[in-house]
Amino acid sequence: MKISEIKGVNLGGWLVLERWIASDVFRDTDANDEYSLCLELGSEQAVKRLAQHRGSFITEQTIARIADSGLNTVRLPVGYWLFGDAEPFVDGASRHVDQLFSWAQKYSIRVILDIHAVPGSQNGWDHSGRAGEISWHKDPSNIEATLDFLAHLCVR
Repeated sequence: MKISEIKGVNLGGWLVLERWIASDVFRDTDANDEYSLCLELGSEQAVKRLAQHRGSFITEQTIARIADSGLNTVRLPVGYWLFGDAEPFVDGASRHVDQLFSWAQKYSIRVILDIHAVPGSQNGWDHSGRAGEISWHKDPSNIEATLDFLAHLCVR
């Protein structure tokens, strides 16, 4: 297989929320990250709001346009809550990853999975899932949970 130049684009704000990218998801809330959004809305409302966002923010047409633009790669940020097992984060994102891979195959687009958010926050910013204190490295259980997430992601 010939390795070609990567010409790509980021799919940020889709499966790991960033208020500056997807501000409508945060409407009528004081939340500044996905963690606080899910807490403020409560599970039922968060599931509804995120399902609407995830179902419309990136679509097959988006991937087709990316391919038509001459790009060959997308970067997909994902958070450790992808499989719905980290409250207060809500379930529903993993099926979109599966769908993206189907679209990517159809349009000859490569996907780079970016572990963008880990337990305890790796950088304290909103795109780590929970803004504030950086504690990923301070608690060995955070590192273990990250390794478990990676293992789950690899066998999926």
